[in-house]
Amino acid sequence: MHYEINTFKIDSSATTFVENIWIEIKKHSKKYIIGGICRHPNKAVNEFCLKLDEILHRIASHNIPCIIAGDFNIDLSKFKTNDSTSNMLTCY
Repeated sequence: MHYEINTFKIDSSATTFVENIWIEIKKHSKKYIIGGICRHPNKAVNEFCLKLDEILHRIASHNIPCIIAGDFNIDLSKFKTNDSTSNMLTCY
């Protein structure tokens, strides 16, 4: 059994365009939250990180395992030279 959870949806804005879907899956007696995220390139990484961090805190408060997959469009190899990238790696 599964259903979409709109309360975890990350809102897009003029500076952060994000497509995402969150579902809860129940299998036997276990529950999981699965998130699929696409952050469009050339948008504010810091704002995206803040929004994602808020959602992750809310998910953690439910104490349900969470799996997130997606295309964040962030060049992680620049973590030493780009503050936004470095912040993303320490998000939550």
